[in-house]
Amino acid sequence: MSFSLYDAVVPSNLQILGAIDALLDKAEGFCTAQGRAAAELIDARLAPDMLPFGYQVKSCVGHSIGGIEGVKAGSFSPHYGMANRLCRPPSCRPNGHHQPEGNRA
Repeated sequence: MSFSLYDAVVPSNLQILGAIDALLDKAEGFCTAQGRAAAELIDARLAPDMLPFGYQVKSCVGHSIGGIEGVKAGSFSPHYGMANRLCRPPSCRPNGHHQPEGNRA
């Protein structure tokens, strides 16, 4: 049985992007209910060893872009270089390694 690239990639990306869309809606609702600015959540973390919320969203973009580039190049492996291009909060070090700085939430 043949398995197309579309079947391998598109359904899972749609599911992931749908989940991110729902998270953004929940974050917006939370800010509205709490009277907080949405920008406060950009650097928020659910746990001290997690990357910030904004980075999590940007990672989805990075993986999507990387996947497209990978198809063109013939291979794809997520790497910290992509993360460093997309995110430069204090927790993203120039050497490409994440070093948690504690809970900002």
